[in-house]
Amino acid sequence: MTTQADLGGTFTLPSTSTTVNRMGYGAMQLAGPQVWGPPHDVDGALTVLRKAIESGVNHIDTSDFYGPHVTNQLIKQALHPYADGLVIVTKVGARRGDDKSWIHAFRDRNSLTPFTTISATLASTRSMSSICGSEESPDRRRDRSKRR
Repeated sequence: MTTQADLGGTFTLPSTSTTVNRMGYGAMQLAGPQVWGPPHDVDGALTVLRKAIESGVNHIDTSDFYGPHVTNQLIKQALHPYADGLVIVTKVGARRGDDKSWIHAFRDRNSLTPFTTISATLASTRSMSSICGSEESPDRRRDRSKRR
């Protein structure tokens, strides 16, 4: 069993009640070489994720363009169902080319495509609320009620 460590205190995300340990886990290097494809040692990658959580990490930084899609699949495989208090944060908009290039962010900032891809990959309503914020803003609620 891994001993939980003091990971630098905690931090509350602005305008939320979500508090995370200052030390999180960055999942970028879970993917294969050049952040492309699966890792050489999938079982090792899964173990790293589980050990990070056991040691006190309660937030994971990922992106669907790591792999692409590889790190989110590993996170799901290693940790789903997600523990209470686990926060999965992500970056959206960038893409990877077939030649492993990093393509600039989507120009349409209103596109929900990245969110639907992330939701499908992580396959958890809880994880999407962690990514997108669990509470709907008053402006969004008002806009939604106008469409009815």
